[in-house]
Amino acid sequence: MKKIFVFACLLVFIPLFFYGCKKDYHSSIPYMPVDCRLYPNLFAHDYCPIGTSILINDRTACGYKGLLVFRISDSYFLAFDACCPLDVEKSKPALVIDAGKSTAHCPTCNTKYRLLDGNPAGGATSESLLQYNCDWNGSTGELRIYN
Repeated sequence: MKKIFVFACLLVFIPLFFYGCKKDYHSSIPYMPVDCRLYPNLFAHDYCPIGTSILINDRTACGYKGLLVFRISDSYFLAFDACCPLDVEKSKPALVIDAGKSTAHCPTCNTKYRLLDGNPAGGATSESLLQYNCDWNGSTGELRIYN
Protein backbone atom coordinates (compact mmCIF):
# COMPACT_ATOMS: atom_id res chain seq x y z
CA MET A 1 0.00 0.00 0.00
CA LYS A 2 2.85 2.34 0.83
CA LYS A 3 4.48 1.67 -2.55
CA ILE A 4 1.27 2.54 -4.36
CA PHE A 5 1.01 5.81 -2.45
CA VAL A 6 4.62 6.76 -3.27
CA PHE A 7 4.11 5.83 -6.92
CA ALA A 8 0.90 7.91 -7.12
CA CYS A 9 2.65 10.90 -5.54
CA LEU A 10 5.49 10.62 -8.04
CA LEU A 11 3.03 10.50 -10.92
CA VAL A 12 1.40 13.69 -9.70
CA PHE A 13 4.38 15.75 -8.53
CA ILE A 14 7.03 15.00 -11.15
CA PRO A 15 5.04 16.52 -14.04
CA LEU A 16 4.19 19.52 -11.86
CA PHE A 17 7.87 19.97 -11.06
CA PHE A 18 8.85 20.13 -14.73
CA TYR A 19 5.82 21.86 -16.21
CA GLY A 20 4.24 23.79 -13.32
CA CYS A 21 6.26 27.00 -13.50
CA LYS A 22 7.04 27.90 -17.05
CA LYS A 23 9.32 30.90 -17.40
CA ASP A 24 9.21 30.92 -21.18
CA TYR A 25 6.17 33.20 -21.46
CA HIS A 26 6.35 35.17 -24.69
CA SER A 27 4.23 38.28 -24.90
CA SER A 28 2.86 39.49 -28.21
CA ILE A 29 4.24 42.92 -27.24
CA PRO A 30 7.65 43.42 -28.88
CA TYR A 31 10.68 43.39 -26.58
CA MET A 32 12.16 46.77 -25.71
CA PRO A 33 14.95 47.35 -23.19
CA VAL A 34 13.49 49.10 -20.17
CA ASP A 35 15.49 50.97 -17.52
CA CYS A 36 13.48 53.93 -16.32
CA ARG A 37 13.84 55.93 -13.10
CA LEU A 38 10.94 57.85 -11.60
CA TYR A 39 10.51 59.96 -8.48
CA PRO A 40 6.81 59.50 -7.63
CA ASN A 41 6.96 61.60 -4.43
CA LEU A 42 9.01 64.55 -5.71
CA PHE A 43 8.20 65.77 -9.20
CA ALA A 44 4.79 66.76 -10.52
CA HIS A 45 5.12 64.75 -13.76
CA ASP A 46 6.02 61.59 -11.78
CA TYR A 47 3.55 62.11 -8.91
CA CYS A 48 1.57 58.95 -8.18
CA PRO A 49 -0.55 58.76 -4.99
CA ILE A 50 -1.39 55.39 -3.45
CA GLY A 51 -4.15 53.56 -5.33
CA THR A 52 -3.67 55.48 -8.57
CA SER A 53 -1.64 55.12 -11.73
CA ILE A 54 0.29 57.28 -14.19
CA LEU A 55 1.28 56.91 -17.83
CA ILE A 56 4.94 57.56 -18.65
CA ASN A 57 5.58 57.88 -22.38
CA ASP A 58 7.87 60.89 -22.72
CA ARG A 59 11.24 59.23 -22.01
CA THR A 60 13.61 56.76 -23.57
CA ALA A 61 13.92 53.19 -22.27
CA CYS A 62 10.35 53.25 -20.98
CA GLY A 63 8.69 50.38 -22.81
CA TYR A 64 7.29 49.81 -26.26
CA LYS A 65 4.45 52.35 -25.98
CA GLY A 66 5.28 53.77 -22.56
CA LEU A 67 4.70 52.58 -19.01
CA LEU A 68 1.63 52.29 -16.84
CA VAL A 69 2.76 52.59 -13.22
CA PHE A 70 0.31 51.62 -10.48
CA ARG A 71 1.11 52.47 -6.85
CA ILE A 72 -0.29 49.96 -4.38
CA SER A 73 1.31 51.30 -1.17
CA ASP A 74 4.06 53.65 -0.04
CA SER A 75 6.73 51.26 -1.27
CA TYR A 76 5.01 48.80 -3.62
CA PHE A 77 4.55 49.56 -7.32
CA LEU A 78 3.56 47.62 -10.42
CA ALA A 79 4.62 48.61 -13.94
CA PHE A 80 3.20 47.41 -17.24
CA ASP A 81 3.86 48.25 -20.86
CA ALA A 82 1.22 50.66 -22.15
CA CYS A 83 0.73 48.52 -25.26
CA CYS A 84 -2.38 46.41 -25.73
CA PRO A 85 -1.43 42.82 -26.65
CA LEU A 86 -3.98 42.95 -29.51
CA ASP A 87 -2.76 46.26 -30.98
CA VAL A 88 1.01 46.00 -31.12
CA GLU A 89 1.51 48.25 -34.13
CA LYS A 90 3.57 51.26 -33.07
CA SER A 91 1.18 53.62 -34.88
CA LYS A 92 -1.79 52.50 -32.75
CA PRO A 93 -2.49 54.53 -29.59
CA ALA A 94 -1.27 53.43 -26.17
CA LEU A 95 -3.61 52.30 -23.41
CA VAL A 96 -5.63 55.01 -21.67
CA ILE A 97 -5.95 55.15 -17.88
CA ASP A 98 -9.60 55.15 -16.77
CA ALA A 99 -11.10 57.73 -14.40
CA GLY A 100 -10.73 55.55 -11.29
CA LYS A 101 -7.01 55.16 -12.09
CA SER A 102 -7.01 51.43 -11.26
CA THR A 103 -7.91 50.22 -14.76
CA ALA A 104 -6.86 51.09 -18.30
CA HIS A 105 -8.42 50.38 -21.66
CA CYS A 106 -7.36 50.09 -25.27
CA PRO A 107 -9.00 52.79 -27.39
CA THR A 108 -8.76 50.56 -30.48
CA CYS A 109 -10.23 47.21 -29.32
CA ASN A 110 -11.90 48.41 -26.05
CA THR A 111 -10.27 45.72 -23.92
CA LYS A 112 -10.11 46.77 -20.28
CA TYR A 113 -7.19 45.79 -17.98
CA ARG A 114 -6.89 45.77 -14.19
CA LEU A 115 -3.70 47.53 -13.13
CA LEU A 116 -3.58 45.59 -9.87
CA ASP A 117 -2.46 42.49 -11.79
CA GLY A 118 -2.40 43.39 -15.50
CA ASN A 119 -5.11 40.88 -16.39
CA PRO A 120 -7.93 41.70 -18.79
CA ALA A 121 -11.22 42.63 -17.14
CA GLY A 122 -13.25 42.36 -20.32
CA GLY A 123 -12.78 42.63 -24.03
CA ALA A 124 -11.31 40.73 -26.92
CA THR A 125 -8.19 39.16 -25.40
CA SER A 126 -7.18 36.87 -22.56
CA GLU A 127 -3.51 37.89 -22.66
CA SER A 128 -2.24 39.96 -19.75
CA LEU A 129 -0.22 43.14 -20.03
CA LEU A 130 3.56 42.84 -20.16
CA GLN A 131 4.84 43.46 -16.62
CA TYR A 132 8.22 44.93 -15.68
CA ASN A 133 10.27 44.72 -12.49
CA CYS A 134 10.09 47.56 -9.96
CA ASP A 135 12.64 48.46 -7.27
CA TRP A 136 11.78 51.17 -4.75
CA ASN A 137 14.51 53.03 -2.87
CA GLY A 138 12.82 54.68 0.09
CA SER A 139 15.85 56.74 1.10
CA THR A 140 16.16 58.48 -2.29
CA GLY A 141 12.50 58.27 -3.34
CA GLU A 142 13.54 56.64 -6.61
CA LEU A 143 11.52 53.98 -8.42
CA ARG A 144 13.52 51.96 -10.93
CA ILE A 145 11.56 50.05 -13.57
CA TYR A 146 13.47 47.53 -15.67
CA ASN A 147 13.32 44.21 -17.52
